[in-house]
Amino acid sequence: MPQRQRQVSVNFLGKKRRSVGVATGNNAAWRCRCGRSLWLIGHTLSCSPGGPNTPAGRVECPHCRRHYFVVPRATAGNGAKRAIRVEEIPPLN
Repeated sequence: MPQRQRQVSVNFLGKKRRSVGVATGNNAAWRCRCGRSLWLIGHTLSCSPGGPNTPAGRVECPHCRRHYFVVPRATAGNGAKRAIRVEEIPPLN
């Protein structure tokens, strides 16, 4: 069976700006707010432990240095984490 692709929301910081990305299982791809032509790619496996509060839980745009986090939702049974949305998050201090 082919992998199912679905749209996920991408929430940017400030003024409730939003966009749309695509996800397959625990992977997600989206365009950065800066307009970089290549898509950013992240996955929910990088979210544990520590979530977005650790460097491993973040995706950084190489063009503008904005940070993003792929938000997971646990699926029934095997405990795999499905990507449900992408959030822009403040940089670590």
